[in-house]
Amino acid sequence: MQVKFVLLIGAFLGPFAGNAVIALFEPLKNDFGVSSFIVFLSVTLFMIPYALMQVFSGSVADLFERQKVVAAGFYVYAIGSLICAISPNMTIFLGARILQGFGSAFIFPAIMAIIGDTAPFERRGEAMGFLGSASALGVATGPLIAGFFAVTIGWRWIFLLIFLLSLIIGILFLTTFEDTRKINESKFDINKIFKLIKEALSETSVRLLGICAFLMFFSYIAALTFTSDYVGEELSMKADKIGVILFSAGIAPAIVAIPAGKLVDIIGRLKVILNGFTIMIIAFILLRFADSFTRLVILFFLLGCGTGTAWPALNTLAVELIPEKRATVSSLYNSFRFGGYAASPILLAPIYLQLSITYIYLTCASIVLLNILIASILCSKFIKR
Repeated sequence: MQVKFVLLIGAFLGPFAGNAVIALFEPLKNDFGVSSFIVFLSVTLFMIPYALMQVFSGSVADLFERQKVVAAGFYVYAIGSLICAISPNMTIFLGARILQGFGSAFIFPAIMAIIGDTAPFERRGEAMGFLGSASALGVATGPLIAGFFAVTIGWRWIFLLIFLLSLIIGILFLTTFEDTRKINESKFDINKIFKLIKEALSETSVRLLGICAFLMFFSYIAALTFTSDYVGEELSMKADKIGVILFSAGIAPAIVAIPAGKLVDIIGRLKVILNGFTIMIIAFILLRFADSFTRLVILFFLLGCGTGTAWPALNTLAVELIPEKRATVSSLYNSFRFGGYAASPILLAPIYLQLSITYIYLTCASIVLLNILIASILCSKFIKR
C-alpha cells in the first residue's frame, strides 16, 4: 500500500507543475512585461525537453534500478522549480522551465514500467486507471492552486511548494521501493540505450501508438492553452476563474479514469479508446458555442471525461506491446504524447492569432477524428482484445 501511494503521488506531481503555469499567463505577462507568445513558450520549453528526454529515459529505467531513476528526476525537477520561484526575468524563468522538463522526463515512464512489472494482466487496466486518475488530478489541481496563489500570495509561491514536494517524493522513492528485477548493468552504456530505442521503434505498433498519443495530447492541450488566453483577453476573466475552468478539464479524468481502467479489463482496449475519442469530438464541437464561464466549465469537464476515458487504455497498451522493453516503450509513448503537448501552442498559434478560437476547436475535432482511424488500425492488427 505504501509503495502504491508513492507511485501515485509521483504520477500526480509531474502534471501538477507542468500544467500550473497555464493559469499564470496573465500574472507572468504583467510581472515580466512580455507578450502572450513569449508566455506560451513557458509551456513549449517545458515540454520539448520533457518529450525529447523521454526517448532515452525509459531505456535508462530498463537498464538501471527504476527507483533511482525516478528519484534523480525529482531532484532535477526540484532545482528547476526553485529557480522558477526566484527568477528575476522571463529568460531565467524559461530556462528553469527547460530544467523542470528535463527532470520530469525521467519520472513518468519509470513509474508506468513499475506498474507494468507489478500488476497482473487481468488487473493492469485498473492499475493504469489509478495512474491516469492521479496524473489527471495533477493536471486539474495545478492550474486551480496556481490561480489561487496568483491572486492571493503571489505566483512564485506555487513553485516553492513544488520544490519542497519534489524533494520529499524523491526521498520517498529511494526509501520505500526496491526494484526486484535482475540488473546486469553496472555502468552507463549509451550504445545499449540506443539499441533498445531502435528495437522498439522498429515495431509498427509502437509507432502507431506514439502517433495516436501525439495527436490526442496535441488537440487536448490546444484547447487548454488557447482558451486560457482567450478568456483572459476577450472575456476579461482573472487567473482564479481560468484556474477553475482548467480544473474542470483535469478533475474529470481523475473521476472517470478508474472506472475506465476497469472497463479496459472487461470490454477491451479499443472500445474504451473509441468511446473516449468520441466524447472529445463532441466537446470540441460544442466549445465553439461556449461564451460564458459556466458553459466553459461544463464543456471542459466533458472534454476531460473523453481524455480520461482514453488514457488508461492507451497507457495499458504502452506497457503491453513489448513486455521485455516496457519502460523503453512507455518512454517513447510518453515522448510522442508530450511532443504533442509541446508542439501544439506553437503550431496552432497562427490559427488562434489570425483567425479565432472557433477554428482551434474545429481543428482539434478533426485531429481526434483522424485518431479514431489510427487507433482502430493499431488495435485490429496488433492487439487481441
